Amino acid sequence: DLRLSVKDLDEAGAGRAYFDALRSRLPAPRTIRGLAAFGFPAFETGRGDVVFLKDHKTLWVDASRLTRADLPTGRSREDVAYGVASAVIACWTE
Repeated sequence: DLRLSVKDLDEAGAGRAYFDALRSRLPAPRTIRGLAAFGFPAFETGRGDVVFLKDHKTLWVDASRLTRADLPTGRSREDVAYGVASAVIACWTE
């Protein structure tokens, strides 16, 4: 399973609180920095989660349930999750 979800809250403060709570629940989050973050708060985990915050919306791509056989050759779960997340972020408008 590859899971994609968006939590859409009514205001930026509530959106940030949800993003921060998710970050605290997922194992060993690492901040995505620089151009790879597209200017948004973002993090990933070693198990295959990629999470972005835009305004009051949190995008979470969870590739943690993919098996090695599900992955393209030479790609990790994190690569797959980031690829999906970046495609969504690239066309995400209000």
